[in-house]
Amino acid sequence: MSTSVTLLQGYVYSTIILGLSYMLYLSSQLLLAILVLLVIYWELLLFRAKGAPFITSPKSTRDNAFSLLKIDESSVVYDLGCGNAQTLVDFYRLVPEANYLGVDQSPFAYFASKINIFASQAGKNIRINQGDLIKTNLSKATHIYIWLSPQMMRHLLPKFKKELHKGTKVVSCDYPFLDTKPAKVFDCQTKGVFGKRLYLYRF
Repeated sequence: MSTSVTLLQGYVYSTIILGLSYMLYLSSQLLLAILVLLVIYWELLLFRAKGAPFITSPKSTRDNAFSLLKIDESSVVYDLGCGNAQTLVDFYRLVPEANYLGVDQSPFAYFASKINIFASQAGKNIRINQGDLIKTNLSKATHIYIWLSPQMMRHLLPKFKKELHKGTKVVSCDYPFLDTKPAKVFDCQTKGVFGKRLYLYRF
């Protein structure tokens, strides 16, 4: 009789422990889902405030941007609103001797870019700064890649005219400067919604 009671107690205890473990598991999944939603919400707010979407340019668009920029070993390349820095990683693989700087306001993008650079085994020539694009000093840049909202483009144009040295190349994905004529417009012929056109400017 005592053996049966002991077995029953053990079964009850095991069931309770399994039930609690399952509840903790569900709670952790719910918490993770909430955190993901908060990150997405934050990124959407950041896009509306700063104009830099956390979306990677299509591969063909990045390749065409590299061809337009004509990066060489002496280049200093900035990616404003760099997201996960995949564009810079691609450029680095083609010209590892150049210097690359990505700037993004989002803490999420900052850490994502650091992880991507580490996972890609990119060298020390790629740096990432978390900060405001408008407050970033652009005077050392020789080449700039941007994929920003039209609103942010309007804010950046006076800054470009003031800080960029003569001859600095800027390639903008999808959106042109409304008050400045591009030196070249390139149709990337991508199948998706994004990264369909590139605008080359020389300041």
